[in-house]
Amino acid sequence: MRDWDCYRWITIFGGFVAFALACAAGANDVAASFGTSIGSGALSMTQATVMASLMEFIGATVMGDRNLDSMQFNLVSRLFYALDKLSHLRLVQLLTNVFAAVCLAFATYLELPVSSTLAVIGGIIGMALTARGLQAIYWNGRPVRNIGGVLEIILSWFLAPLIAAVASFLFFGFTKMIFLRSEHAGKRILQFMPVYYGLTVMVLIFFVIYKVSRGHFRLSGILATLLAFVSRFLSFVLIAVSEEPTQPIAIAVAPEKEAPPGPQDHSTQQQEQDMSPEEMIKQFNQLRVLDTVYEGEDEGNASPDVSVSLSVPQKIDYDRDVIVRHALAEKFDDKVEELFSFLQVLTACVASFAHGSNDVAAIMGPYAAVVQIFNHRPDVPNRDIDVWILAMAGIGVSLGFALFGWKLSRCLGGRLTFMTPSRGYSAQFCALATILFASRTELPVSTTHVVVGAIVGVGAADNIKNVNWKLAMAFVMAWIATLVSACGIAAALYSFTVFSPAYTVA
Repeated sequence: MRDWDCYRWITIFGGFVAFALACAAGANDVAASFGTSIGSGALSMTQATVMASLMEFIGATVMGDRNLDSMQFNLVSRLFYALDKLSHLRLVQLLTNVFAAVCLAFATYLELPVSSTLAVIGGIIGMALTARGLQAIYWNGRPVRNIGGVLEIILSWFLAPLIAAVASFLFFGFTKMIFLRSEHAGKRILQFMPVYYGLTVMVLIFFVIYKVSRGHFRLSGILATLLAFVSRFLSFVLIAVSEEPTQPIAIAVAPEKEAPPGPQDHSTQQQEQDMSPEEMIKQFNQLRVLDTVYEGEDEGNASPDVSVSLSVPQKIDYDRDVIVRHALAEKFDDKVEELFSFLQVLTACVASFAHGSNDVAAIMGPYAAVVQIFNHRPDVPNRDIDVWILAMAGIGVSLGFALFGWKLSRCLGGRLTFMTPSRGYSAQFCALATILFASRTELPVSTTHVVVGAIVGVGAADNIKNVNWKLAMAFVMAWIATLVSACGIAAALYSFTVFSPAYTVA
């Protein structure tokens, strides 16, 4: 029998692989949190990198999920974890991380936001099937629940993004109709902005207290609701005592040169008077399309309205189709949009914090199992993740986003739909609320999937044609391909490594 220390290389090499996986996850997953803020211009790439690094590291180390319930022990039977040869199990976890890192790096290169959690789960399922067969997987449930395992993951693919899309569609639609399109948009926004702040803080309190102590979940809801109503009352008082009147927002198109109106000009003016405000806005945006497209051709297909300063040499550019889609999108007053910038950044930070506390621990699960097996030797490993593993993952995620996060930020911040601070805030807020709802119902969801669904919902609320549906379908196909390919390739690698002919060196 070989000495146990001869397998130490798996632990050491697995640490490098786990760090590479964290970097790949940072390049792919973190863009889901800050991509809308970068695309709308609320944050530069450098500012987003600093904020993401802080939120991801704090979320992973301080509030990181140190329990493997959500990843391995609810998907794979204890039969698989009671393998006679624990060295095989360590190899399983190592190969899982190897393929997950390669999968995420390839998806980032193709600008496809996929889930790092699904890549890890796919690898575990594939090698569990190879090692123990169908009985090693919880397919249709778990001992303590009727629905669970693989079925629960498949349901979360469609259910969570759909919930986020519907919520963001209704939320942004309400904001647009009641506030953004109003003639007194500035005054209304100033009155109701504390309500938006209260809702955002309420979701933040729900998340923090629910993660720290689930027994205080109801108390956090009461406190956050009271805070929202108090903020609403104070807003009326502040607006009432304000001496500076708020100017109404209007859209007007002034002619370049004044000329005496002829018969045809008089007819045109009469038609404009008969048009509704919505029709005037639509006609105005359509007239801007040709100028925007020709301007984009002169500048190498770069849209000046959506370009973002980056800390890397690459520049965020869009092709003609994206420029036309952006030009046809309905525009609102810049001053009103700026009021949503802080809220958008706040929700992005909370989403990044949630990713660090949930998803980072999930992708570190396989390496945590490798360390636990090596430390406990023949005993079945416990279900705790060491703090230093979470800290290493937080550093890797931050580094990955700083180096390659611009690719997915370009994709989610402009290629999928037109993005502004009000749209970005609506998408991020509804995505965060959906994640909290899923956590409360114990539905395993991916932050990336939920954010993509919320962005699609916001774009559809603006105009169904403003959503790049081909790109959205490519995202869905990439999610399915991630799980299937991870399962197949991981199973093949495990079979080749374990069941191939071997010899013993004396």
